[in-house]
Amino acid sequence: SGADRWEQTFYQYSYEKDASAHLGAEYNISRNHTAGIQLTEQYSHSDNNDNSVARAFNINSNMLDSVIRTNGTSSEYLKGRHSLNLNYEWRIDSAGKKLNVDADYYTQAMQRSRSFFTQGYARDGSTGAGSDNTMGANPAITIKSAKMDVEWPLRAFALSFGGKAAMVDNAAYNEYKLNDGSHFIVDTTRTNEFAYHEETRALYANGQRSIGKFDMQAGLRSEWTTMETYSATTGERHKTDYQKFFPSGYLQYKINDNNVISINYSRRINRPGYGQLNPFRSYFGPNFYSMGNPALRPSFSNGMELTYRLKGHYSFKIFGKQTDNYWDRLYQIDATSGATVATRANIGLAQQCGVNVSAQLTIKKWWEARGSVNCGYGRYKLHYYMAETTLAMVNQWFDINNTFFLNKNKTLSAEIFAYYYTPRQKDYKVWADQSTFDINFRWLLLDKNLTIAVHFEDLMAKAYWLQTNAFNGTREYSYDNARGCRLSVTYKFGNKNVKIKLSDHSNEEIQRVNQ
Repeated sequence: SGADRWEQTFYQYSYEKDASAHLGAEYNISRNHTAGIQLTEQYSHSDNNDNSVARAFNINSNMLDSVIRTNGTSSEYLKGRHSLNLNYEWRIDSAGKKLNVDADYYTQAMQRSRSFFTQGYARDGSTGAGSDNTMGANPAITIKSAKMDVEWPLRAFALSFGGKAAMVDNAAYNEYKLNDGSHFIVDTTRTNEFAYHEETRALYANGQRSIGKFDMQAGLRSEWTTMETYSATTGERHKTDYQKFFPSGYLQYKINDNNVISINYSRRINRPGYGQLNPFRSYFGPNFYSMGNPALRPSFSNGMELTYRLKGHYSFKIFGKQTDNYWDRLYQIDATSGATVATRANIGLAQQCGVNVSAQLTIKKWWEARGSVNCGYGRYKLHYYMAETTLAMVNQWFDINNTFFLNKNKTLSAEIFAYYYTPRQKDYKVWADQSTFDINFRWLLLDKNLTIAVHFEDLMAKAYWLQTNAFNGTREYSYDNARGCRLSVTYKFGNKNVKIKLSDHSNEEIQRVNQ
């Protein structure tokens, strides 16, 4: 038909229900020895309805050439997320020497399914042959980790050191079926059995010392990692072994009680999530699908910040960061089918720098405010689309948060939050401006054990994002932070002194599960 420009809209409506429980206990073995346990259980189920319309336009006449409509239903059942943490603390002496040991075991099993029917329409409204499709997946993951941390104060400086070992196994059988007119048959070209294995061993040491008005800290972490992905369907295997060092440093000079200046440096790693490595294709229509990349590798960044603090309320910061082996989500065209593919890849070098001015104030006894003004510059040297490309842009962003206490004991409060981003460059993509405006109410009852909160989110319906690929012109619009109202009720009971030593946010391996 000569059409090579596609416009596609995708709408999804979701309903979700979940249940979770967190149990923790702590036992004082003796005055210097404490042991604890934490158990987390979570189950959830979501049902989704979606529809999409893909329109093909003739590149020469810009006339509508054909339309493809897709209607689908999907469900995701979390059959169980189980997390167990065992911890032990030994307070060695009164000088501050201390040993902490943590052991974690985490498992998760899911069942995903999707059915969708696709129908094509010609320019005159006539229909072609439709297709009936189903997809199913059963990803499962197991994470085992253990770490030891030692605090050992010395006369010259405070020393801390430790180590960690972690092992991750992630497997999924992803099946794709087509209806041949009488029953569904497996499409072996789109079905994939995938496995991922990762082992990490790390050692670290950190020293801290204060001399007069100076505070100093320096640390070094060494990491040995093995990563391997394997597709039993295609026989494709990717394996990587590396040893990396991650230094860090911090220096602060306290001029007086009202003026403090500091500088810090750190080297960090950004690992992809386990789902971002899975090569299975998730189709949203016949000409658009997303897939992971088993060859995706971590990125490494070096960052530095110079900060000046005034009276404990104002902060002025200059920052810079360079990321090697930078990776992100992008679009490409499938050379065989012509379909648009959303995937992730290591695409080049990223450099960011900027300034930040922030303030945190108590304007009245009943009014607290904080906010920031920022200006940044992003520069990217990229090579993904078979060509060296350099893209750069200056952007600004602002945010403000006001809290109003509506009674004397501050148990009833209202919060107003807003932010605004100007257009910005993010690798190949140019993001349009973005903003939000939220109002929240919070009421503390029963000696602050009961919290009732009402959240009015994105009242101006501006929290959508629109990004345009500067290289190939593809555009993506999403409004997944929809305007709405949310009610939450929380009640705290039991011993408030029980330590919760671990959460998903403190375990990097667990944090990557749903990415």
